[in-house]
Amino acid sequence: MNSRSIGRVLLGLFMGLGTALQAQSLQGYVRDMASRKPVADVFVFVGNSGIGTVTDQDGSFELDIQPYAGLQLFFTHLNYQTLGFIHDSDQSVLEDTIYVQAQAVLLEEAVVAAKSSPALRKRRLRVFKDALLGEVSPKQVKLVNPEVLLFKEENGLLSATAREPLQIMNQHLGYQITFFLTDFAAQVGTYIRYEGTAFFTSLEGSRRQLARSRKNRRKVYIRSSRKFFVDLAAGNRIDYGIGRSQKKEEDNYFYDYAALDSLDLTQDTSGTYVLKHNGFLTITNYRGEADSQKVERSNANADVTFKSARYAKGNVSHLYPRKSLIRFTEKGHVLNQSEVEEYGYWSSIRLGSL
Repeated sequence: MNSRSIGRVLLGLFMGLGTALQAQSLQGYVRDMASRKPVADVFVFVGNSGIGTVTDQDGSFELDIQPYAGLQLFFTHLNYQTLGFIHDSDQSVLEDTIYVQAQAVLLEEAVVAAKSSPALRKRRLRVFKDALLGEVSPKQVKLVNPEVLLFKEENGLLSATAREPLQIMNQHLGYQITFFLTDFAAQVGTYIRYEGTAFFTSLEGSRRQLARSRKNRRKVYIRSSRKFFVDLAAGNRIDYGIGRSQKKEEDNYFYDYAALDSLDLTQDTSGTYVLKHNGFLTITNYRGEADSQKVERSNANADVTFKSARYAKGNVSHLYPRKSLIRFTEKGHVLNQSEVEEYGYWSSIRLGSL
């Protein structure tokens, strides 16, 4: 993941409303990279979903899911490095055995963390939670195991690693999130970079609580980039204003908006959708009400500006595909997330609002 300023975050977690999947099995085997022996109890899951399982004693696993092509698979174990890749085949059996590599202990960061004063760690933890979880109520969204975090700070840049997956309790959306952090760096007010993948487990509760969670999830989903790509695949553009914009390099200021009457959207032989676009693609979500004001359809052709993370609470977003294309599935999963920069509202969403 590349460096970016606030308002440009490529987390790519598009967990909205779950989609019912047929019970079909994806099968494979996991072995140790060095010994070639089977590895049991490896957690295998589909990235940013609630679909997962663990390997048996012989290293085998089965995931009840279909279709198979385009799945982002992750393999994680406390004693091994997290491994992730996109399964680009429509076959139900992984052709190659998955090999995992032993985890190295980061002693240097542990020493740095041990020397930190309680007050300093408290400040660093606050910066970390604000960057990762976003502007959410601490009563509704809570990091359960902050003790697994190791911090290091140099020239005002805070970096963090986690010895174990982060556990996040999101009462607002009714999820327990297991987040596998792979990269984090932040400088207050100017810079945020983080990367990882999440596994969502629905929380139990009363009928009233579950109904409230579903309602909150629906609101989040309607305004998400995942919903936009689902609608784009289905040919629904009525809820969106889509155009191109220019951006000033020195800040997040977008101007010279021009509506697009058509998009260069095709499907390849695997069924993946391919959107080709040069420059910045600007999307106004008419159904996503802004926190402070509603963007009217009549204003769709006006100049669009975005100067800070706070303004990004509206429903205007910008996408910049660095290689001039975005590949996504009919379920709204972007397959080349690392090649697509996000600005505006979508870039302001953090883990606590997914």
